[in-house]
Amino acid sequence: MCIRDRWNYPRSFLASDGNIFGISYNKMWVMDKENNYRISKVGEIPLVTGGISEKIIHKNPNDEKDYKELSLKTISAPVGDRGSAVMIGKDIQISDKFLEKGNFDDKDILLVDRKILAFQVDTKNGKLWFPTIRGILYWLPEIKWAAVDHGAIPFLLNGADCMGAGIHLTDISIKSGDLMWIKDEEHGKPLAIGIAIVDGEEMIKMKKGKAAETIHWIGDELWELET
Repeated sequence: MCIRDRWNYPRSFLASDGNIFGISYNKMWVMDKENNYRISKVGEIPLVTGGISEKIIHKNPNDEKDYKELSLKTISAPVGDRGSAVMIGKDIQISDKFLEKGNFDDKDILLVDRKILAFQVDTKNGKLWFPTIRGILYWLPEIKWAAVDHGAIPFLLNGADCMGAGIHLTDISIKSGDLMWIKDEEHGKPLAIGIAIVDGEEMIKMKKGKAAETIHWIGDELWELET
């Protein structure tokens, strides 16, 4: 992985008057030595809302021709609570986080404090935002899940679609075409993200056939990608 022209925050500098001047995200501040080193905000830098601020190259170590670019740009407004509620079923507060929107492998992704926590997926219901596996671990949603037995785990971690016979419990609110997450029945840990092929109520009755199309799993390129 190659990272070019990377800026690290916060940054601080010694000003000519002996005070410390700093930048944290887009906030500019001064530490005043004459006032018991009190920190005061002195300005803001406008957030970038267009153009690429950083490119990260994700290379396949076994094939020099196989590489993908992750393009990042800062965004000025958080994903709204309403959008978050649709995505994970509960309100979350990320207005105080460092947010970036990126694109990797033709998918838009949302980074929260440099962690890829959500991605946008084309479904029959349109383009929808949904947590990545790291997003599931971070937000702990309580909806849109299916629990599988131990025998299904190796197949899911290899990118296989989720078979109905391996599902023992589901959120019965799942409808065909919904984005969903798949977890280990015993420990509740997320294993994969998928698109439901059948309704949740039908999944637990299936003896054969596919219940969900797997689109993201532990160990795939999105999981391995670090910023």
